[in-house]
Amino acid sequence: MSAEAPARARSGHRPASARPPRTSRCPARQWPALLGVLALAAVVTVVAAATTVYAKVLSRLAHHEPPGARPRD
Repeated sequence: MSAEAPARARSGHRPASARPPRTSRCPARQWPALLGVLALAAVVTVVAAATTVYAKVLSRLAHHEPPGARPRD
């Protein structure tokens, strides 16, 4: 054992090969990203549904004849 080894052990530094990987595969760390994707998908779905309903309402209003109007020939 070299004279450096005890000094490294006392200082708390680990060699680079002993460090844990930076990207953890722990499922708990993936929840925020999954919830973000789910929230984005929900927002897109709500906007698409609202747009569809709005288009149908505008279409019905455009083809609606006012009361007492004569039918066109």
